[in-house]
Amino acid sequence: MNNTGGHTAVFAGTFDPFTLGHRELVLRAVGFFDTLYVLVAEDRLLRKAGMFSAAQRLELAALTLADVKNVEVRPLSGLLTEEMRRLGAGVMVRGLRNAADFDYEKNLFSMYRATDAAVECLYLMAEPALAHVSGSFVRDLIRFSGDFGRFVHPAAAARIKSLVV
Repeated sequence: MNNTGGHTAVFAGTFDPFTLGHRELVLRAVGFFDTLYVLVAEDRLLRKAGMFSAAQRLELAALTLADVKNVEVRPLSGLLTEEMRRLGAGVMVRGLRNAADFDYEKNLFSMYRATDAAVECLYLMAEPALAHVSGSFVRDLIRFSGDFGRFVHPAAAARIKSLVV
C-alpha cells in the first residue's frame, strides 16, 4: 500500500505487554501514514493495576518496534483526543480480533467523536494467525510460566524474563 503522505496517526493502548499482534498491526498501519505514534497509557489511566508498570510497558513497546521506521513510542497521560490534537494526528488506528472487539470499538468510537468530531478511526482486522493473542492471554502465560515467547518480540521476551524472575 502506498503512503498517503502528510498524515499522522496514533495507535494507543495499555499494551500490557506489547504483543506480536500489536506489532503486526503497526507494521500494516505505518504504510498509511508519515508518522505513527504508539501511545502507551500511563499507570494512572488504568482501571486496574497491570502486570507491568507504564515505564516497563513503554520499554517493551520500544524494544518491539525499534526496527520500524516512522514510529514513535510515547507515553499517554491524558485524554486521547487531546493528545491527538497536540500531535497533529487526525486518525487513530485500532485492531479488531472478533465481533466482541467490534462492539466495544463501535461504542468507543462514539465516545471519541463526542470529544472531537474530527477524529477518524482506521480499523484493521487482526491477522488470523494472531487473532487469538491478547495481553491477558500473554500475562497468563507469563504468570504460570508458560511459553509466552511465541507471542512477543524476542527482545521483549528477554526483557520480560528479566523482569519476572
